[in-house]
Amino acid sequence: MTSGLTALGILTANSIALMPQRFVPNDFQFNYAVVHIHGAHALRFGGAFDRVRFNEQSERDAKGVYTFSSLVDFLQARPASADAMMPGSDTIRGWRQSIFSVFVQEEFRASSRLSLTLGLRYEPYSTPTEANGKIATLRDFLHDPAFTVGGPLFPNPSRTNFAPRASMAILPFGSGKTVIRAGAGIFYDLLSIQELFIGGVRVPPFFNIISANKPAFPNLFQALQSAPPTSLLDMLDYNLQQPYVAQYQFMVQQELARNTVLKFGYVGSRAVHLPGTLTDVNPYRPETLSDGSLFFPADDTRLNPAFGRMKMRRTQFDASYHSFQAGFERKLRGGFGFQFKYVWGKSLDDSSNGVNRDFVNSDGVPTMFNYGLNRGRSDFDLRHTFGGNFSWVLPQVRGAVAGRVLGGWEIYGLVQAQTGPPFNPTIGFDRARLTGGGTSDPGERPMYVAAPGANLIRGDPLQWFDPNAFALPPAGMYGNLGRNTLQGPGLVTSDLALHKVLWSTERQSVRLRVEAFNVVNHPNFQIPSALTLFTSALSRVGSAGQITSTTTTSRQIQLALRWMF
Repeated sequence: MTSGLTALGILTANSIALMPQRFVPNDFQFNYAVVHIHGAHALRFGGAFDRVRFNEQSERDAKGVYTFSSLVDFLQARPASADAMMPGSDTIRGWRQSIFSVFVQEEFRASSRLSLTLGLRYEPYSTPTEANGKIATLRDFLHDPAFTVGGPLFPNPSRTNFAPRASMAILPFGSGKTVIRAGAGIFYDLLSIQELFIGGVRVPPFFNIISANKPAFPNLFQALQSAPPTSLLDMLDYNLQQPYVAQYQFMVQQELARNTVLKFGYVGSRAVHLPGTLTDVNPYRPETLSDGSLFFPADDTRLNPAFGRMKMRRTQFDASYHSFQAGFERKLRGGFGFQFKYVWGKSLDDSSNGVNRDFVNSDGVPTMFNYGLNRGRSDFDLRHTFGGNFSWVLPQVRGAVAGRVLGGWEIYGLVQAQTGPPFNPTIGFDRARLTGGGTSDPGERPMYVAAPGANLIRGDPLQWFDPNAFALPPAGMYGNLGRNTLQGPGLVTSDLALHKVLWSTERQSVRLRVEAFNVVNHPNFQIPSALTLFTSALSRVGSAGQITSTTTTSRQIQLALRWMF
């Protein structure tokens, strides 16, 4: 890998590093439910059992990876670092897990204008086990000098997973044209395959990967043996907490005319103990300055000197979502119908990554000492979203040739518009010396040096934002830029489809369909692909802010003729 260059060939450097991999999940399910109706009451209860078998092979850097700081270093064969999975490492695992659930729900129609629903679910699961006993954990990652071989993978946090739900529907007026609905509930997430496929595999003694700074080239394994290596860990936190989310909504539905309905209301949620990935939970020990900021001195010791860098999946992240939602719908009548929806919302969290780079604009969590420094707009936060569709069925026309050609068409349209996702630039290397410095980019953000409130978005794909608004922080310190503070390009697209039955009998028909995607050929740009601002040599990256990809294709038209018999 070389900083500032696009990977050669059809595979990226990261995908080559991850080969080979194999994931085979199987879920054997049993479900049973009973419904008992008595007068105005409807009682539902039941349960389910799942047996999950997940077999995997999840290697990393099996062939070794060199990293170069610049093109000059690459041409002169001077790598900055190298990583490699050690021979004898084993990533083949056979995970087994049982999932249980029971529920009871009471639906009560109190009157012709009021309906109530109350429910309770209990959703425990077993801690995953490995078919061949290949489990190793670091139970206290700050103090343990070695891994503990044998289970459990983590203490089971699901034994108290009781999830209540409640909802109601009210017709406040006698006309029945207005309906008010409200509901809330607790929903639990499952700690299972998503956490296992990496975090439960790449740990000693079954798996070992090492890294060396400025190794010799080109014999990687000889270089790693001759240079003092630093171990790298990619693991799962032993003390996982149970993720859950509280969801709630309040909606009003109003019939404006026959088959025409307006809906609007509030939808929100609050999530706690969400899974997320920390770049390193074993950085070099920082000093706390008089203003409360952290300073990482050079050549200091790590929090746990027995290990090197520790990438870890933890359940210490929170999120919140609030939105106003509205919809306007006219059911198909007289050959014409439409539906429009609009959402104005805001999603905040400490990290949006459940595994690693789940979104194009994902960045790392550069510090484990204060998650609040990473709180900001979610990677998937879209402030305004609008969507609409329509259907128009023209009547059949008999008789004249022109009438038969023009009549009987079905026209469908779809439009979508939304504001862009947020993002932030990164420094491009380990300026804070979290891991002793180096070329890796742990998601550290730069210093904001422009005037307060300045418009940093230039809107030009060649340079979407102003990179000169940011500067390097002092060595060993974090920058002051917040997470996801810049706005990416929005999206506008429209599709159109025409459909007509050309000929039909009782048993056969010939149909013509014409479809056009992005019919107006509007370019929809992705966020900048060049988000790193500096090289490890402290020079600015010339391509910073440049956009090199789009989120949608250009206009595409397809024609289909179908004979059905």
